[in-house]
Amino acid sequence: KEPTSVFPTTIFPSTFKLPDCQQSIGIESGEIFDSSFSASSHYPSYPAARARINDGYGWRPNYDDLEQYLEIDLGDDTTLTSIATQGYYYFFTSNYVTKFMVEYENSRTKGFVMYQDLNGEDKIFKANDDGNEIVTNQFSNQPFVVRRLRILPTEWYNNINLKVELYRPCVDDN
Repeated sequence: KEPTSVFPTTIFPSTFKLPDCQQSIGIESGEIFDSSFSASSHYPSYPAARARINDGYGWRPNYDDLEQYLEIDLGDDTTLTSIATQGYYYFFTSNYVTKFMVEYENSRTKGFVMYQDLNGEDKIFKANDDGNEIVTNQFSNQPFVVRRLRILPTEWYNNINLKVELYRPCVDDN
């Protein structure tokens, strides 16, 4: 089965310059607790909290449809610069998201709103073209402030399977 679209596993540019330094918010490292994750549904052994870059399984919903989402609650308003995604690969089986959209909520929004590009259009992010590689997309609206973020898969290969990391400007410890 071939994906409907194939995209290179690279960083996709936007119209603003990213800060010289970016750091992960701590999804892969576990600084973001399991309780911060939720989802529309999950397949047994693939809960939302497994959606960490380089985790063996990742998040996989019960259904492969456009109603599925992965949600991450950051607790407080947090400025984000980019998002990294990864799929799932085991022997000869790959499952991954090829395109997704983002909804977010912060202290100034009333509920979730769709992330839009600089032209005011709902942004569709290009994601993975295999189950192994990590693809990073930067957010083009600066600052992009999020308390809760939802990732909504819009296209996928085989089954929806997703692992993520989020990045913010580096914090000066001085």
